[in-house]
Amino acid sequence: MSDLPHPCRILRPGETCWKMAQADRLAVIVDAADYFSVIREVVPQARQSVLFIGWDFDTRIELEPGAPKGEAPNTLGAFLDWVAERTPGLQIHMLKWDLGALQTLARGSTPLMVADWFSHQNIHMRLDHAHPSGAAHH
Repeated sequence: MSDLPHPCRILRPGETCWKMAQADRLAVIVDAADYFSVIREVVPQARQSVLFIGWDFDTRIELEPGAPKGEAPNTLGAFLDWVAERTPGLQIHMLKWDLGALQTLARGSTPLMVADWFSHQNIHMRLDHAHPSGAAHH
């Protein structure tokens, strides 16, 4: 038996979390290639919200390298913009490690796209600076 408190005592909507809901499905994806392929498949099906947490978001990442050109863009940045425009009620939330922000300056159009996300109506990006210096999300 675990000594951890019951989740209902830790999770308090509006205080320690945004809200509580029951998920009908859950998947753990370890490989990045599988992760980006799943993103391309499931994010367009989302209707209310999508949450991304990561230490970096390079908007140039190909979701499925070598995939045939389709309706949806195949790079992360263009894809998220496309989904946000296609599904106006969908809120896309992104939490990015702020110490990695300096690395984005050398990544082509990534800084411009990330800057645009800060003012986008449906894409909400925040920088996490609540961790100790040199720490990461993992």
